[in-house]
Amino acid sequence: MHRPEEADQPGDLAGWGEGPLEVTVVASLPWEEAWLMAGRLRTEGIAALVSPDDYTRYTYTPRRLFDVVVRKDQAEEARRIAAQYVGGGGRSPPGAPTVPWHA
Repeated sequence: MHRPEEADQPGDLAGWGEGPLEVTVVASLPWEEAWLMAGRLRTEGIAALVSPDDYTRYTYTPRRLFDVVVRKDQAEEARRIAAQYVGGGGRSPPGAPTVPWHA
């Protein structure tokens, strides 16, 4: 994921319009796998990120799963791609709740 001062890159959620974006979780995976999945989705042209994106905050209370988040309008395609690599696209079933994301 790029920093705010960098130019938008294909696959990032930033720069997709004004106001909050509707996003949803397409997979919940271990940290490394979540980043690999987000990268795979970006390669396919789908805006994706990992949430939370900083593993170091969880050194005292280990977090086992991290969410791969995509725009709601790209969720069906993202789940299809994710299912090729992870059975069922991770833990989040189709129709998982969407969350407003402020870019």
